[in-house]
Amino acid sequence: MVRIQRGPLKGFLWLLSISDSRYILGTYEEGQTDLILKEMKSSKSFADFGANSGYYSLMVKKMYSNAEVFMFEPLPKNIQIIENHFKANFSEQNYHLDPCAVGNMNGTIEFTDSGNDSANTYKKESSMHEFGEKIEVQITKLDDLAEKYNWDSSIFMKVDIEGAEEDFLQGGLNFLRKFKPKMILATHDTHVPGVEKACLDIATDLGYQFEVINDDKIKGQVDYLLF
Repeated sequence: MVRIQRGPLKGFLWLLSISDSRYILGTYEEGQTDLILKEMKSSKSFADFGANSGYYSLMVKKMYSNAEVFMFEPLPKNIQIIENHFKANFSEQNYHLDPCAVGNMNGTIEFTDSGNDSANTYKKESSMHEFGEKIEVQITKLDDLAEKYNWDSSIFMKVDIEGAEEDFLQGGLNFLRKFKPKMILATHDTHVPGVEKACLDIATDLGYQFEVINDDKIKGQVDYLLF
C-alpha cells in the first residue's frame, strides 16, 4: 500500500494493485468528489451503488464520520479491496457492505468478471458480456434495500452500475417516488444504447430535475445529478 498524495483522502493508504493512478494522485473524478462532499453537508447517510474500490465511501467516512455509509458491490475481488482499504485506514469498521448487484429483481444473476474491474456488468446487451469469465451474484431491488435500512430523503446516493441504471430506477420506484433522495446517476449508453434517455424519462416521471455534472463527458457516458 502507498499513501494518497493529495485531495480529501490525502494520507490514506491505498492498494498499489489498482491500476488507475488518479486515486493515488488524489485527482480521481474531482468534480464528482467535490459534489459528493457538498451534498453530504445536508445528508445523514451515503449509499454507494457500484462501490468498486470504495474510494467515495472512504472519503465520506473520513470527512463525515457520523454519516452512515452503505456500499453495494457484486464482485468478490472488489469486496476484498474495499475491506482492505477500510481496515488499513479506520480502527472501527463502521460501515455496511452488501455483496450484491442492484436492479429490478431479487435473486441471482450472471455477472461478468473481466480484468476491467470498473466495467463489469450483468446487462447482456453490453459487449462486455461477450468476454471473460462469468460468475453468479446476488441481485436486490432498491425498494427492498430502502425498507431494510429504513432510508428516507436524507440519504445521498451515487449510482455507477455499468448499464443497469434503468433497472435500478425501476426497482426503486416506490422509494424514489415517496422520498425523492438526491443522487448522482452515471448513465452508460456504451453498455446499453438508449439507457440514458430511459433513465431521464423515469426521473422526469418521478418529479426529478437533473443536470449534467461531468464536464469531460465521454460519448455514451454522461453523469447526472438528480434532485
